[in-house]
Amino acid sequence: MIKAVIFDLDGTLVDSEEVIVELFQRLFLEAGLTPPSPEAILKIKARGSAYIIASLLPEHLKGDAELERRLRERCAVISKSLLNKIKPMEGARETLEWLRKNNVKIGLVTNRGPSTNELLELIGFGRYFDVVITAYHSKNLKPHPEPILTALEKLGVDKSDAIYIGDSEVDYAAGEAVGIKTVLLNKEIKRLQDIRRWFDG
Repeated sequence: MIKAVIFDLDGTLVDSEEVIVELFQRLFLEAGLTPPSPEAILKIKARGSAYIIASLLPEHLKGDAELERRLRERCAVISKSLLNKIKPMEGARETLEWLRKNNVKIGLVTNRGPSTNELLELIGFGRYFDVVITAYHSKNLKPHPEPILTALEKLGVDKSDAIYIGDSEVDYAAGEAVGIKTVLLNKEIKRLQDIRRWFDG
C-alpha cells in the first residue's frame, strides 16, 4: 500500500527550464564570461547550482574556489529574482490535492537551494508538503540517496510503501540507490495525474 509520494521539484512539479537557462546565462554574462549554451545547462540542470557552476566554468578557471563562491552567491540572488517566472506543471496542483484528500503523505526532495520554500509559497504549493528536503538539508545531493532517505525518515514511511517521482536520470539514479519505486515523468507516465494507477484498488 502506498503511504507516501515524494516528488522532485524542477521539471516535475514546476516548469523551470527556460528560467534555469536564463539564470546561468545571465550569471556568466555578468561575470564577464561566455554564457554556456542552453544544451550544456539543461544537460546537468538537475545537479544543483554549485555543480552546474563548477562544470560550466572555462577550463582555465576550473578549481578557482573564490570565483565559484562569488558565483554561487550571485546565483542565489538572480535565482530569487526569477522565481515569479516559474509556473506549475500541468496537473501538479490537482495531483497534490488528490493525494491530500486521500491522506497520502507528500514529500519534496530537490537539489534547489534556499529559494525552494519561497517558490512553493509563490505558486501556492507550500501547504501540500509534509516534508521538504532542499540542498541545505542534506550533506549530499541527488543522485546520492541521502536526501530521499532523509525524507522517508521524516515522513515515517518505509521505502517499500512510497513512490519517488522525478524527471531526470539524476532522479532515477537517486531512487535506484535508495531502492524506492521510481517513476519518471515523460517516461513511465505522461502526466502527473497518471500516478493514480498505483492507488487503484
